[in-house]
Amino acid sequence: MLSSTKINGSTLKKMMITAANNLERTKEEINAINVFPVPDGDTGVNLFLTVRTVIEQFTDDNAKSVAEAAQLISKGSFLGAKGNSGVIISQFFQGFSSSIEEHEEIGIKEFAEALQEGKEWAYDAVMNPQEGTMLTVIKDTADKAREIAENGGDWVEMISGTYLTAVESLKETPNLLPVLKEAGVVDAGAKGFVNIWLGWCFVLMDSLGIKISHIEEEFAKLK
Repeated sequence: MLSSTKINGSTLKKMMITAANNLERTKEEINAINVFPVPDGDTGVNLFLTVRTVIEQFTDDNAKSVAEAAQLISKGSFLGAKGNSGVIISQFFQGFSSSIEEHEEIGIKEFAEALQEGKEWAYDAVMNPQEGTMLTVIKDTADKAREIAENGGDWVEMISGTYLTAVESLKETPNLLPVLKEAGVVDAGAKGFVNIWLGWCFVLMDSLGIKISHIEEEFAKLK
């Protein structure tokens, strides 16, 4: 269990590993719904390869502090970005990491601020940001985290609120992007981000000793 209610480097490492595992399990499903910007069927693989490069930076004895973990996440993201989706998620990770790179541990406030920074970096990575994509789900999730933190919410609210927001935002992607509605799918990159976020939420729950049944049930489906 974490000391107090803080996230440490070990937890960040586990968050990235679990995200990679979720993407590995679901990459073909994500590939199959990849229709935007072009239907090349590689979004799931690109996301997985990008995150896998991040976890390759970790060893058994590194990343004890948030600062060290953040540096490794940033390095792996820079080295591993593959395809459009990989570039966006790598910029999200780099922005997130840049916000916490001087911390030993982080709490809810710092976590929410890091998500805002990740959102900004992700949007800046795209010349003409398109809503109804991974960017929208990242934005909605980060904005929900900021709202919860500003209102003095706890980790249960943070984890549950951001996950439900990400899922609802994903469901809305076809209403924002006509090509998705025509194909009858949600955005592939956005789906990948939700699977990453599910992994992050599950690790946070485990580390903090929190039980949230609907997240546990969704995580179990990916095993």
